[in-house]
Amino acid sequence: MSETTLKRPLNHRPLGFEAPYTHGPDERFPRWPQAGQPVSLGLTVPLNDEPEQVYCLWRLNGAVQPALPLRKLGLAPRQASPFLAVSPLNEAGLEAALEVARGKGEESQLCWEAGIGPFVFGDRVEYTFSTSPQGNPVSENYEFSFETRAWQKLQLVSGQSGQLFLLWQEKALLKLSPKAGGESTFCLELERVAPDAAGLVSAKLEEFLIVNGSSRLVIDGQSGAARLLLGLDSRNSLQSADPMFEGLLTPGGELKAVRLNFSERGSDFYGLGERFDRLNQRGLAPDIRVYEQYKDQGDRTYFPIPFGFSPDGFGLYLATSANARFNLPQDGPQSCEVELPGQGLNLYLFSGSPRQILDAYTRLTGKPVLPPDWIYTPWISGNEWNSQAKIMQEVLRSEAEGVPVGVVVIEAWADETTFYVFNDAAYSPGDPAQPLHLADFTFPAEGHWPDPKGMIDELHRRGIKVVLWQIPVFKSFEEVEQSMAERALAGQKPQLDSLEQHRRDTAYAVEHGYVVRDADGQPYRNPGIWFNGAYVLDVTNPAAREWWMSRRAYLMDELGVDGFKTDGGEHLWGNDLRFHDGRRGAEMINAYPQVYTQMYFDALKAAGRNGVTFSRAGFTGSQNAPCHWAGDENSTYEAFRHSIVAGLSAGLSGIPFWGWDIGGFSGPLPTSELFLRATGMAAFCPIMQYHSEYNAFRPPLRDRTPWNVADQNGTPWLVEAYARLSRLRMELLPYIQAAGRRSAETGEPLMRALVLDWPEDLNCRQIEDQYLFGPAYLVAPVVEENATARDVYLPAGQWRDFWDGPDAPLLDGGRWLKDYPAPLLEKPVLVFEKVAD
Repeated sequence: MSETTLKRPLNHRPLGFEAPYTHGPDERFPRWPQAGQPVSLGLTVPLNDEPEQVYCLWRLNGAVQPALPLRKLGLAPRQASPFLAVSPLNEAGLEAALEVARGKGEESQLCWEAGIGPFVFGDRVEYTFSTSPQGNPVSENYEFSFETRAWQKLQLVSGQSGQLFLLWQEKALLKLSPKAGGESTFCLELERVAPDAAGLVSAKLEEFLIVNGSSRLVIDGQSGAARLLLGLDSRNSLQSADPMFEGLLTPGGELKAVRLNFSERGSDFYGLGERFDRLNQRGLAPDIRVYEQYKDQGDRTYFPIPFGFSPDGFGLYLATSANARFNLPQDGPQSCEVELPGQGLNLYLFSGSPRQILDAYTRLTGKPVLPPDWIYTPWISGNEWNSQAKIMQEVLRSEAEGVPVGVVVIEAWADETTFYVFNDAAYSPGDPAQPLHLADFTFPAEGHWPDPKGMIDELHRRGIKVVLWQIPVFKSFEEVEQSMAERALAGQKPQLDSLEQHRRDTAYAVEHGYVVRDADGQPYRNPGIWFNGAYVLDVTNPAAREWWMSRRAYLMDELGVDGFKTDGGEHLWGNDLRFHDGRRGAEMINAYPQVYTQMYFDALKAAGRNGVTFSRAGFTGSQNAPCHWAGDENSTYEAFRHSIVAGLSAGLSGIPFWGWDIGGFSGPLPTSELFLRATGMAAFCPIMQYHSEYNAFRPPLRDRTPWNVADQNGTPWLVEAYARLSRLRMELLPYIQAAGRRSAETGEPLMRALVLDWPEDLNCRQIEDQYLFGPAYLVAPVVEENATARDVYLPAGQWRDFWDGPDAPLLDGGRWLKDYPAPLLEKPVLVFEKVAD
């Protein structure tokens, strides 16, 4: 801020944290305004230092405008966070609320706001803030500015050499190179070029025809405008709208993003990663942005993938990790737009059936890696299982109740500081450059983990695999010290060895360039709520990856850990973050979780472990590091329904080895009815797992074990009902394993949305609470509370009720079964076995 204009700390950060769905009280919004958009200018002032009034001094296209008084918007905490909430104040109660906050000595800030605009394309706005409307800053004292951007039609022309170029105002912006890819696949290569690259432009757009097997791609101008036609045999499955391409441009002609209007009409559209809101995304505008939305995801997702398809015969994939959006209105043109932080983009088009398109996409990006067969056995987990005694207690209780267990996920095993040392382990802090060994630690007999190796060996002897929780950050010292203090208040001995080792590790990582950096080169600190202030591992740095995993090698090599729950990966805020391999935040926000989880998966493989990672966040290529789960969900029927949609959409995006937390993991316990209905569905799901959130050990206990749910709900019958379904799961293992091998070979999911196999059936296009599990079982979960029946759609073929046995009467498909009985204990989930096509 200008010293000549501002006498108080008036805080304005135009871009803030560049959060995708919110903006802070001190930001400009939109951050980069487009033509026709009104603009909000936010400002914060520390409480107890606030002026009587603040003004925006500004000029438009060089002309000074009347000073704008800002209005008082509300109060917000004095902290840096992309989730900062403003407590709105009405005028009548404003002064009283301010006096209360001042009297409490709260670390608050007063938020101010002014609105300007809208503006037209090319307008230049310069502005600053002052406590006086008479300020008249000279040009260099307008600290902030923006130029209005706009989407502009790009002209597609044939250049002098016969190549295709995209022009704006007769200047070339991109070279377009259509090519045949794999079977039924076409690639549109878009490459930035010099403005004069097109040379002499021909009089008309030449026709480009590419034939690839039975598919063809045509780009021509015969309709009077450039158009793209994609067809199979003699039928066009896709025709672009006019204009075919648009560019988001600055007034100076800098291309920021490109839009392909790929379809002139509305089409059903599926895929696009793990989606919680709807399976068919038609009528929505899903964006491609990795984002940690704690529960109630709505249209946000941990796991976007820029690939989707229409059952009308076409698919589309953006081979980039940049932010993107698909605009899929119910009627009218459909489009995709993508930022261009680099030199270009490959955009792939596919023709064929949904299965053919999914096969082509996974041939391009990699067929799913086949995980070991043990992932299909029942998993158990609880965030408060923080001791060896507790783990063994739950395993032995499971055995006593006749509940098979194949995998134990241990989240609360580590010191909550280094995340590679067991809680309570004693050791001498050492050189971070040196690998660790099991012999470096002493495990107190009275501690939480008196014999980790003995425990893991015993679990292996019982046929149970062990998965440990991980996170890719260096926890802030402030948060570590707070947790140490909490341990002391609880009568627990602070783990000072881990604190010192953490200090050494963090200093070593920062010194060697192993952490993500801000645009100014300083180490980046996560401003998010979860692990606030933490440094984030730069997973693009090979030396950082090797060093990070060397600290954890003993867990695999000596303890025999079978996998890692690779949580998080959504800790990046800011498009200008710097990474070792030259990429910026604009490209790594989406790519980070895939690179991070691949690091762990590759380490397991290198250690000779037939193991897996278990991740909630991901992106294109995450099928190369199985497995995944749906993330954080409430224990409600609504969340149950959304989780089914998430699993089906992930499967249609090439992610087959997926699961979720049975009945949700957060909040009050599920009812016994919900828990059993969800267990029934999970028995016919790629991964069957229950898990519960940390609740600080407050009563009542929130473990999602069947006996705890049964005890607290007063429903003792639930334990045997759960045991029966988990035993059924074990009986289904040969079938599931075979289906899993088929998924790895074809790229098709185990949990198959009906549109995949019956794309012409309009009923199958709209159903999102039924699916095929493998090739033979039609699963219809009961997803409404207190329901004892539901409508079921049987696709074409012949079916019989799975629960009624092999002698059950045959049911003809291609029809609805209305109010089909689903009694809770006898048929917790409806399942129909395919007898004939």
